[in-house]
Amino acid sequence: MTLPVWQYQEEFVLNLLKGEEQTMSGTKTGGVQAASTNKKRYGKNFYERIGAMGGKISRGGGFAANPELARTAGAKGGKASRKTKTK
Repeated sequence: MTLPVWQYQEEFVLNLLKGEEQTMSGTKTGGVQAASTNKKRYGKNFYERIGAMGGKISRGGGFAANPELARTAGAKGGKASRKTKTK
């Protein structure tokens, strides 16, 4: 059974008030802790292994292989995100 979000938030605030250190995802400290946990669980070479997996299945494509495609995609994205003047 999972707890509702408000209970997690309440627990987090109570722990902060007690002076306990909290690490959250999306922060540098949280990232360091996550990396440490991954290395403990899956071995010191965890990031090497997952990087090698990605490298082996790579087909060498992407924007680096085709700068013209990158330019046109960037132009399309820029036009789509540009704010227009309101009347």
